[in-house]
Amino acid sequence: MNQENEAKKLRIFTTVNDFQKEDTNGIITDKRLIGFGSTSSYINDKGEEQKPNALQVLQHLDRIEKFLKANDIDPRKMPIILTGDRTVGDDGKERSGTTMVAKYFINKYIDPETAQTKFMNKIMISYGKNTVNPETGETEYAPSITATRGKNGYVLDADKYINQQVKEKFINMSKNIDSYGNSVKFTLGMNDKIKMHNEYPQLAHLTNYIVEQGGVAMTEISFAQGRGAVISDVNPITKENPQQNHAQNLEQQINKGLDR
Repeated sequence: MNQENEAKKLRIFTTVNDFQKEDTNGIITDKRLIGFGSTSSYINDKGEEQKPNALQVLQHLDRIEKFLKANDIDPRKMPIILTGDRTVGDDGKERSGTTMVAKYFINKYIDPETAQTKFMNKIMISYGKNTVNPETGETEYAPSITATRGKNGYVLDADKYINQQVKEKFINMSKNIDSYGNSVKFTLGMNDKIKMHNEYPQLAHLTNYIVEQGGVAMTEISFAQGRGAVISDVNPITKENPQQNHAQNLEQQINKGLDR
């Protein structure tokens, strides 16, 4: 493989956990939780400590988008759950204090100079739940911020276009480190195992393999001409020292550039 193709590779930390959930009617369903690690502090090539920030979160969402495309999934159909601001309760368990939902979408517009139709890749990150106006019956969507992909990845849109309270919450969550040195965690918004196997067979096949290998892996994505993003390798990670493995892999995947 030549250096150009090698430079276009990226790697993403991937965890898969199967479990069952019983609803209020006593019906048990099979679930599969897919995670993509978290942002964290790391030491750069100069030996300097780099703190997690909002840009890292957007960079990681960019990676997850490519992961979905490599599994033949339209990212617009798959929300990503962001959790952060974790604290330890009286019972010693760590819980997330903030949950946000990221959704990919495409904005179509007319270029005023060329009169041509163009498209922008965007992410909407919302905080809170949608509500229904009791008087009008209309859905009032949760406040949100948006980011637009440029040449160097996603960046937040100008203040006049986004909710300032959500922006502040997002930035603070991105910087807040838990007891393990991690900040924002990322999980796939869809966890129905049967639906996954029926509608997203490539993702089901990949995650089946990761489960068989212990549930933790570094997934490698390459970019093939005429095909776009493809899964090129899956490297299982042992759980002998999960915290050490976790930190090492996050340093590789999130913080040392996008390996493009």
